[in-house]
Amino acid sequence: MARRKSKYRVPQLPTPEYEEQLSAQSGGCWLCGRKPTTRRLAGDHSHRMHKMGLLLRRGLLCFPCNKYVVGAIERFRVNPERLALYFRTFPDDPRKASPINPVNPE
Repeated sequence: MARRKSKYRVPQLPTPEYEEQLSAQSGGCWLCGRKPTTRRLAGDHSHRMHKMGLLLRRGLLCFPCNKYVVGAIERFRVNPERLALYFRTFPDDPRKASPINPVNPE
């Protein structure tokens, strides 16, 4: 089944600009740092600006970060500052964690 063409299609970042951006990001995804292996990193952009006829490019992201992190934040309208505050307020701290009771294997 062919994908429907979007009227909001973003042109792919030209190779010289992609390579320059990738180098500026130390060769990996802007969020997680993972290096590309089989495919180019996605050139992230603002969907809100694009619908207004403007192109606002952001960083290069790997597929999981683009779809599941940035995509989810935009799709569910999560406030990024509030999300950052949440993780700063509830850091992974073993001193505050409770042990998980294992199931008794009798």
